[in-house]
This record gives sequence, C-alpha cells and structure tokens, in this order.
Amino acid sequence: MTGRAPTPIDALADRWTSRVLACAPADAIVAGRRPATLDGLGAGPREDLADHAARTLRELARLDPTDDVDEVTLRDLAADLRLRAGEREAGLHLAEIDPVTNPLATLPRALGSLPRATRDDEARLVALIASLPRAVDDWTDAIAHQTATLAAPSRAQVSTLVAQARALAREDGPLASALGVAEDLAVLDSVRSCLIAAAARLEETVLPRARRSAAVGPDLYPVAAERHLGMRIDARETYAWGLEALAAATSAQTEAAHELGASSIEEATAVLAEDPNRHLEGADRVTAWLQETAEAAIDAVTGTHLTVAPGLRRLTARIDPAKRGGAFYTPPSPDGTRPGAITWPADAGAGTFAPWRERTTVHHEGVPGHHLQMGGTALARDLNDWRALLAGSAGHSEGWALYAEAFMDRLGLLPDPADRFGMLDALRFRAARVVIDIGLHLGLQRPGGGGIWDRDHARATLRRSTSMPDAFVDAEVDRYLGWPGQAPAYAIGARVWHDARDAALASGITERTFHDRALALGSVRLDTFAATTLSP
Repeated sequence: MTGRAPTPIDALADRWTSRVLACAPADAIVAGRRPATLDGLGAGPREDLADHAARTLRELARLDPTDDVDEVTLRDLAADLRLRAGEREAGLHLAEIDPVTNPLATLPRALGSLPRATRDDEARLVALIASLPRAVDDWTDAIAHQTATLAAPSRAQVSTLVAQARALAREDGPLASALGVAEDLAVLDSVRSCLIAAAARLEETVLPRARRSAAVGPDLYPVAAERHLGMRIDARETYAWGLEALAAATSAQTEAAHELGASSIEEATAVLAEDPNRHLEGADRVTAWLQETAEAAIDAVTGTHLTVAPGLRRLTARIDPAKRGGAFYTPPSPDGTRPGAITWPADAGAGTFAPWRERTTVHHEGVPGHHLQMGGTALARDLNDWRALLAGSAGHSEGWALYAEAFMDRLGLLPDPADRFGMLDALRFRAARVVIDIGLHLGLQRPGGGGIWDRDHARATLRRSTSMPDAFVDAEVDRYLGWPGQAPAYAIGARVWHDARDAALASGITERTFHDRALALGSVRLDTFAATTLSP
C-alpha cells in the first residue's frame, strides 16, 4: 500500500488477511503469496481461525476510522466477521465442500499458475506437491468431523467431491500439468494414492451420514446466501422478483428472435447454430477475435462512459490448454507488469465457438466487467491487503459484470442483432437461476402448482431458459444443489447495481461519475456498496 499512510484499521485488516490465507493455500497462491506447504485445511486451523475472527471483531470495534477508505473497510470487515460467526454457529466453518471453492477444485488451478522457469521454481512447486497428501487428509478429516458433530452435507455435495477426487487421481486429470514437474515417482504415487483414499473415505464414511435432501431449508439458506451476496435478502420477495425478471428476459429474447427472422427463441438458436458463418474454428482465429473484441470494448468506453486507468488499457485474451470449465478472468499483477487476462477453455477452438454467444461474455469477463472492477482493485495503491485480496462478494463483482453486459447493450455496442440475442440468452439464464436456487433450497411450490421444486423440475426449467446443451444444464443444477445462494448472486447483484445507478442519476450525478466512484470502492459486500454515499 503506497497511496496513503496505513492506519490501525489497515494493520488489523492485513493481519486478518494473513490468518485467512494461512487456511486457504490456493487463495494464498493466487494472491501472490508463496506458501511453503499446503497446510491449513484441517479442522484445528479452521477452528482457530473462527476464534481469531471473534477476537478480530472485538478489536475492530475499538478502532475509529480516519478516512473514507477506513469507513468502508470497517463496515465491510465487521460484516464479514459477523457472518463468520453465523457460519460457525451453523456448523459450516470447518471445511469448504461446495463444488467450486473446495481444495480439490482450487488447488489444481493454483498449482498450475505457479512459475516453473527456473530450477528453484520447480523445486518450490515439487515441495508443494509433496505436501498435498497431508493437506487432502487434513481436509477430509475436517469434513468427517463437521459431518459427525456439526452440519452434515448433502449427498449431492459429497458425491461431487468423490468424483472430483477421482478425477484428480487420473494421470490425465486436472493436476497433470502441475504434477509434470515432479520426477520423483514416489511423490506422484503418494499424491494419487491420497486422492483415491480420500474418495473412498468420503464415499464410505461421510456419504452414509449425508442429508438425502439437497435443500438446505429456510433457516440455513440466508446464512449460505449472504456469503455470496454480501447482504441479507428476503428470499420469498426475491423469488417473486426472479419470476418477473425471467418473464421479462424471455419476452425480450423472443422479440430479438423475431428481429432475426425467427418465430421463436428455439428457432433463432437453431438457425444461428447451423450457420457456418457464425462459428470460428481454430485456436488462432478464436484468440484473435477475443483480443479484437476486448480491445474494441476498451476503446468504446474509455474517456466517455468510464475512466480507464492506464494500467487497465492492456488486456490479454487467450485459450487455456487445460480442459477447464467456462471463461474466467485473471487480474493484473499489483506492479502492473502482468496485464489482466480473459481465458477461454481449450474446446473454444474446436469449431463450436460462436461469437454471437460469446461477445457478451467478453464484456462480462473483460471490459467493462471484471477487468475494470477486479483489475482496478488489484492495481489500487490505497487499499489494505484484505480489501485488495479478500473483500467483496459474488453479488457485488458478478452483479457489476452482469450490469456491464446490459450497459454495453444500452450503449448500442452490440453490432449484430445476433449479439443482442446472445446477451439476452445469458440474461434469461441468470434470471432462471434465481428462481431455481431459491425454489429448490426453500422447498417452494412450483409456479402454476404441481408440487414443490425438485431436481427434475429444476432441470426442465433451466432447459427452457437457456440454449446451452443438456450436459451444461445438468452440471448447473448439480452446482446449485451443492452451492446454495451462489448462482442467484449475478442477477440479484445486477439488480442492486441498476438501482444504485438510477438513484445516482436521479440525484444529478452523471453516469460516468457514478461508475468511477462505484468502481473506486474496490470489491465490497453488496450491502456496503448500497449504503455507501456516492454523492459529492
């Protein structure tokens, strides 16, 4: 931090950050730290972290903010620490078990991101790999302890973890790239053996104790959802709003289909899918299109609708050689030497890449989406480590990125009617997630009757609400069941962003000023963002 003198609140936040990262080795690696081992995933360290959270909250209450930056840190950090207390009370604090942020999902990407240009680099990576078996054992112990004494996961969650462990154990699995630097066969055998053993233990010991119902229920859902949203919501009111948003998005996409000369969304999707001129084949062509689209977006918004800092005017587009899920964004290095990057999976160059579907994703992951928000936070000079690395919520960051997609449409920067059709398809999909997630986890009645929400009805609803293939739909529904409250964060967050923009414009603030001030906050909780005064 170099832009302002550190304050006592900054110092406390930095100490807390170090504590958190000690229990989250994958996050530590992504944050630029270089842990010597992957320790910290056991029940003991996580229980100690919960104790430390309570002490940190008491200490924070004794400190007074010295400026606006401190005001935001104080509000946001205090809310996060109180949420951790709620998670501890609910028995959810000992182990990450959702399908996306658990160690089996995060460590492969983190280890794969480490440099290996020198022998020292390789030696550090091999040391981390050698510590993986103990880390996985500690994490599995924590899950077993949490299941037996605190809160049992659902069978759907445990089954996903079992599948992930077995996938990592394969020679061609997600760990293959990182393991390639380890020449010691004993180390490799140890890693694969521990993963196979973890899968067996989860299946034999944890699965029989797991909940049969994937729904977390009305008592636990608000706690789970707040972690992702960064605010408490009235779930039933939000469910009703989600139904309205889904109907509105469906209507808008139907109109867009008519503009393309089709009678329905399904017909327009089929016509676009069958048109060879609407697909790109080959990694080089796809990468070039991604780069051109990202740079055009930067040029379109810089100096007119948003202020784009010099360090954010570079954005690299690339295809990941690993077979990972969807597109993702990587912020620039804090010193600015490595630019931000948007990355698509390997199959993007396999002949199925459809620019009409992906342009809005470039705006979401790149400009004006995550690159301007997360990238700006990474380059900020007046934020403590917690604000720069750990603060925020999916509701705030993904809400901004979804808001950014609609913003580019409002500016008329979707040059082809098919691009707008693709943007609306994504919008309809995000609205459907609100309805499905809340309906499933609260056990609500389906719209129009017919019983309560279940997995089959969720799949049928999502299939009607997106043009994505069935395999994607099935994976999405399983994700909602194992990660309550995360999927709705996009649309709910965008709702808060749109409301804040409308309030700012009504008060006489220009749209550009609103964007600049809002993004200058960095990553925060949604309730912090909504409560922060953006007026002069």
